[in-house]
Amino acid sequence: MRTVLHVGPSQSRGGMGAVIQLLVATPPDGWTAEDLASHSDGGTIDVLKAWWRVRKTLKSRLERGGVDVVHVHTATRWSWRRKVGLIKIVQRFNVPVVLSIHSGDFDRHCKERGPEVHRICSSVHTVVLTQRWQEKLSPWLGDCSVIPNPVPEVSLSSNRDRNMFLLMGRSNPMKGQDVAIEATRILRAKGHDVTLHLGGVEFSEPGIVGHGWVSGEAKEHLMSTCGTLLSPSTWEGLSMSVIESMARGGARVDFTRK
Repeated sequence: MRTVLHVGPSQSRGGMGAVIQLLVATPPDGWTAEDLASHSDGGTIDVLKAWWRVRKTLKSRLERGGVDVVHVHTATRWSWRRKVGLIKIVQRFNVPVVLSIHSGDFDRHCKERGPEVHRICSSVHTVVLTQRWQEKLSPWLGDCSVIPNPVPEVSLSSNRDRNMFLLMGRSNPMKGQDVAIEATRILRAKGHDVTLHLGGVEFSEPGIVGHGWVSGEAKEHLMSTCGTLLSPSTWEGLSMSVIESMARGGARVDFTRK
């Protein structure tokens, strides 16, 4: 059996963590999969501790041998900077690196750090989520492969309430919770009996329920009963919440934000 070691925010909230967990749980035939968490939910100190820990743990794991490929998962800015350091560690051990780019604004990142992006991506095998991203990023990435996020094995659900909307995502302005909340308020003011459920945000007012971060049975219940998933993000690479909703047979509404 060959071994792939996934390095990224595998234990953190969000789409990247969900992707890594799914890849670790379902490795290709003939492979085993492991993961190392490079990030921790919490404040700056928690993030720094996770960064120091993963550098040490990665070196130790590679010294033991038996790792055939290291699959690094990155976004932009500080996520990118941390991953560049980890890639350099892996390359000292002459282990091949696959670098998956998850961010939906990586083109802006490339405009800011183009030479560094080109240098790093030329030394690894780079993966993007869609053909559109391959075309858009090719001036900086060079040759890269298109591999979409995996689709989880879930059951189709027909027991949905058309008047229940769902938005899944951590508390972040780019996720568009404010847009969904305002749209729901407008609909309710016009007499429509709709309810917005927010997964990832604490919030409460008539017709809007913020559940905080949800997982497991609570997440499954929301995904299976809400009629429409809202996707008002400023940018997305390839949203796991959209993939999970569509896999369950749910509808979705995308927003154009200017």
